[in-house]
Amino acid sequence: MKQYIAIVASENGKVIKYIDFDVEADASQHVATHGGFVVSDPGGPVDYWEVSGENVTYNSAAQASDEAIQQAENEIIRLESKITNRRLREASADTAAGSEAGRTWLRDQDALIAAQRGLLNGN
Repeated sequence: MKQYIAIVASENGKVIKYIDFDVEADASQHVATHGGFVVSDPGGPVDYWEVSGENVTYNSAAQASDEAIQQAENEIIRLESKITNRRLREASADTAAGSEAGRTWLRDQDALIAAQRGLLNGN
């Protein structure tokens, strides 16, 4: 991202259209022709820029929250993928080739998944 941003369009506090420039004068000239306003690069990804009037800020907390959610979702997928047919057989009754160790593993795995889901639900 270049140092100066011409915000050409925004809606509901989000940037819809922008162009970045190395020189503030170039950004100002663009805005004079096409409308909008000029700001210094607020940093972070554009998806996390928030527009209020002619101010643009980077919401790092929203990005961190989204990344934490994505990480929890990825961990749930990883943990659930470990519950294979073999693991389910091992968790079945002793008379069906299962064992207490297999049942313990499955309960522990379920607890790990529940913990990740709790993160998603804010618990």
